[in-house]
Amino acid sequence: MDRISGTVDLNRACIRGARERGILDRLMPVLQGWMPEDYVRCLERMPDLSGFPIVGVGSMCRRHLHGPQGILQVIETLDRELRGTSIRLHLFGLKGVGAAELRQHPRVATVDSQAYGTKARVEAREAGMSKTNQFLAQIMTEWYLKQVEALQASAGENRHPPALLDLRMSPPLSPFEARLHRAREQMRELLEAGEIDWQQLHDESVLAFTCEDDEAETSSRPERALAA
Repeated sequence: MDRISGTVDLNRACIRGARERGILDRLMPVLQGWMPEDYVRCLERMPDLSGFPIVGVGSMCRRHLHGPQGILQVIETLDRELRGTSIRLHLFGLKGVGAAELRQHPRVATVDSQAYGTKARVEAREAGMSKTNQFLAQIMTEWYLKQVEALQASAGENRHPPALLDLRMSPPLSPFEARLHRAREQMRELLEAGEIDWQQLHDESVLAFTCEDDEAETSSRPERALAA
């Protein structure tokens, strides 16, 4: 969650800088997260994105295609949240099977992948050779042709499954854990508003913030007169 707040803060800074330099039309904001609800949180806390035709979603490279945290679930969740807008998505690090499954999804505009670079690095190391630009170009061409072949194959069934519900319940928080959680949320809001820096949001600062809140709350309580 801290990283999501950091992402929001960084996007705000980039948008502000791009606007000042007159290059806002070249900027692509990026959402980050792990669970689908993380991306929703990131989207909700971002500045108004209605003027951006494409928003990036990172990263898809270590995800399974299906499941409550899978690529399809993340995209379906964001698609619902963006309903009524013309915003489309660029997916960072999407595997070939994911690109094939999502190739006709109206919300997905573009994808990218560094899979060919990883493959080239591994093959060059195994062959005991240097990963030259010529060798990398050869691997990239082979990878590209394989992706084109996959995209031309028949689409799999259930390409866009309905939303999957995660019915797992979080354990209840103790009173102190609840105060820590509230303090961290407040500090995330300060980070997103640009009031504090990313480096200032860590466990020790959250604990100190919690203790300060407790002290302020205690001092604000009126003293009760003792019964005679």
